[in-house]
Amino acid sequence: MIELLISIVTTRLRIRSMLVKQYLQADAGEQLIQTAV
Repeated sequence: MIELLISIVTTRLRIRSMLVKQYLQADAGEQLIQTAV
């Protein structure tokens, strides 16, 4: 039971970090476009 909870938490954290990276990359791309314009 505890192992299941740990695996759920780790996968959620992994997904969240992936989403944060994608968001930061998109944000940086928008800033580059704005400075180019």
